[in-house]
Amino acid sequence: MCSSDLERLYVARSGTSATNTTAVALSAATPKTVVGVLGAASDTLSMVRLEVSFDGVTATAVPAVVELGIITALGTTTAFTPVQSTGSPAASSATAGYNATVEPTYSRILWSRYVPVTMGLLLEWVPLGEEPLAAVSQGFGVRVTAPAAVNCLASITYAE
Repeated sequence: MCSSDLERLYVARSGTSATNTTAVALSAATPKTVVGVLGAASDTLSMVRLEVSFDGVTATAVPAVVELGIITALGTTTAFTPVQSTGSPAASSATAGYNATVEPTYSRILWSRYVPVTMGLLLEWVPLGEEPLAAVSQGFGVRVTAPAAVNCLASITYAE
């Protein structure tokens, strides 16, 4: 095997973060998309990092279910502008929103995690080369089902 068989080329894409800076109030046992980002018709998105935190204070509370999924429509959300975090300066062509009042259209759920709501934190870094990829006009959504009323902050860091 020659060395070129072991090499893998990565293109440096601009890194952007879709972060809701206003906490999303969750109702008990009701799934809610807390943050989502949808790519343009000309771009694919790859997820780099996911962060979700809760402000619960009840030590005996049951964990929340946090799901990461591929979306094909953003639904009705509070819009915000994604912020570039790495790479050469370039405006994001993606649209982002938080606190869905009409849920996005999920084509599939990539994974689910139990996360404690008692000051719980999920920090998920995706290994290089294993980043989930959303096709053009698709994106990522983070849906949370909490066992009790708590507030949630979330962030999706992605490359485009």
